[in-house]
Amino acid sequence: MQKKSDWDRLLGKIAVADTPLTPKGQVIIEGQVYPASTEGVFVDAGRGLRVIRVRGNRLTVTLV
Repeated sequence: MQKKSDWDRLLGKIAVADTPLTPKGQVIIEGQVYPASTEGVFVDAGRGLRVIRVRGNRLTVTLV
């Protein structure tokens, strides 16, 4: 996992859902796995996502 201070650089990055997001799950960005959630939308594994918010060590993503 990345250090917490490194997480801000993930804002705007493209991710792929590693697990289904229901609405919480895991995404892959540049080969690393991160915990993430959507704003209430369920997303199947393998879908493309964009990071729209970083709070601490939790990412919020939306469909691309």
